[in-house]
Amino acid sequence: MNGPDRDVVSVPLQLGDGTSLSVTAVSVGNPHCVTFVERLDEGECRRLGPLIERHPAFPNRTNVQFARVSARDALDILIWERGAGYTLASGSSSCGAASAAVRNGLCAHGRVKVGMPGGQLTIEVRPDWSLRLDGPVEEVRAPDLAAALAAVGERLGPSHLASIPPGWSSWSCYFKHVADADVIENVEAARRLELPVEIAQLDDGYEAAIGDWLDARPGFGSLSRLGERIREAGMRAGIWTAPFMVDPESRLAAEHPDWLVQDADAGLHWGRRMRILDVGHQPAAQHLAEVFRTLAAWGFTYHKLDFLYAGAIPGLAAYREGMTLIRDALGPGATVLACGAPLLPTIGLCDAMRIGPDVLPETSDPQPDVESLTRITGLRSWMNGRLWVNDPDHLVARSEIKERQRWAAYVGDYGGVRFSGDRLGELDELGLELTRQVLSNRAR
Repeated sequence: MNGPDRDVVSVPLQLGDGTSLSVTAVSVGNPHCVTFVERLDEGECRRLGPLIERHPAFPNRTNVQFARVSARDALDILIWERGAGYTLASGSSSCGAASAAVRNGLCAHGRVKVGMPGGQLTIEVRPDWSLRLDGPVEEVRAPDLAAALAAVGERLGPSHLASIPPGWSSWSCYFKHVADADVIENVEAARRLELPVEIAQLDDGYEAAIGDWLDARPGFGSLSRLGERIREAGMRAGIWTAPFMVDPESRLAAEHPDWLVQDADAGLHWGRRMRILDVGHQPAAQHLAEVFRTLAAWGFTYHKLDFLYAGAIPGLAAYREGMTLIRDALGPGATVLACGAPLLPTIGLCDAMRIGPDVLPETSDPQPDVESLTRITGLRSWMNGRLWVNDPDHLVARSEIKERQRWAAYVGDYGGVRFSGDRLGELDELGLELTRQVLSNRAR
């Protein structure tokens, strides 16, 4: 905490919104700010936590605990973790809160039980202020690493995973040069060829600019009409977005520069340094929700959300808030495929996850690097059917693909998302056979 070296015990702290708190600052190898309250309130933790974390009194920011003492040897806490946001459980936060309780005379030296939404730990606060942490440990025994990771996945994953029906995507055949007529052509081809395509997903290339998701570029056609045409064919309509990225030359950036995260960017893409939508800014959050409500109203129920790491640059709390906002806007019937995402923080927020690179590069003669693709997606196979449904990327089975049979066999056996990335009406006999075989097997 700013100022001369001193004990910071029950000192006043004025927040930017006018709230006044009494706080105790503790270091257990990382900084903590503890405030004692009569009642724990998650909403208050989420509201005041970021204000305390970034208060000028803490130039390197701080972890925050709201603590309620229930006995001389027990307290309950809510946690706002520095850089991560609202957190269900933390060992260092438990140590900081127990130490602060003893230092304020609210608890006695010795063993202090600390309850959190994610579980309970016991902290022994010794007279010399050394600490010992005790808590439950679950041992995982397995014959090998793969089995151990699978066991961990079973424990981490959500209680229910959605089934992902087979589909088709525009990217691996049209890349960014796609029009609504191309999607309709492949919808009609799938029906004519009796291929088991249940989702038709439009990928990158339709939008006027990154961030202007409801504005189609000149020459693309109509997004709303495309959604209608896909549904009329008896399929679900899918669409690609990069929801947290904003092109600095987009209409959104020009009209609402205050909606963008200041002094940060998402790196160089599409020849420009991409900006980040600030979901912590209420008008920006409302705009993002309205975008996805509109896409849902147009009939798009399968959503490929890409470059999601951008949403985590301001912090994991902002990322999870943004993802939750999108899911709420889409409603319970939507399917979300996450791409370019921070993996573990996305558990419970997506139905499927891209776990490898694009199958094809954007070159004049695109060919899959099957060796690399199988190695990378294989290393993450333990996640499949446990954390989400893995997406190894599209099947490409057209005659120009030299290793199409090898890649088709891998995608077919993998047990993840199965989407075709070919122009269906131009497949030769072998390409059609491979496509039919792979798509006929549903994802886990």
